[in-house]
Amino acid sequence: MVADTGPEAIAGSTRLKATSALKLVLNSFSTALMVRLGRTYSNLMVEVSASNDKLRVRKVRILREASGAGETAAEAALTQADGDLRAALVSLLAGVGADRARQALDAADGTVRGALTALGVAQHAPYALLHFSKEIPPTSLRPIFRWWPCSPRRSVRSTGPAWSAR
Repeated sequence: MVADTGPEAIAGSTRLKATSALKLVLNSFSTALMVRLGRTYSNLMVEVSASNDKLRVRKVRILREASGAGETAAEAALTQADGDLRAALVSLLAGVGADRARQALDAADGTVRGALTALGVAQHAPYALLHFSKEIPPTSLRPIFRWWPCSPRRSVRSTGPAWSAR
């Protein structure tokens, strides 16, 4: 694979662009590999080895974002699943015990979506994507969102309110 980066922005600096391009290529490759291996659920990494407190907190946060469960429910599910984030997630989303979730994961080659399908759970986006997406709100709600940056009525030079009544 060849990444054609073109000339450097700063003359004499031979590795700035090449290193940035290499980083982008390797990041893209590793992301595609993690998705292909089934270690993700939507945009969330579900194959996490919690070797310290920061990663243990991250596991709970990922579980909460993917399932919509509260912190105590997420921690309880992780405890029942012996710290296995995938089993805890399948357990919460399918409403089954951790042992049944592990069996479904084993049958689905470790993929969360495959396990959910095997358990008869309809496919859906993670809770965080359904409830916290940054899609453009309906036209009737736009006046509420004064911070919304994409209004065609908002003028850069305007000194009045961000939303006009036109």
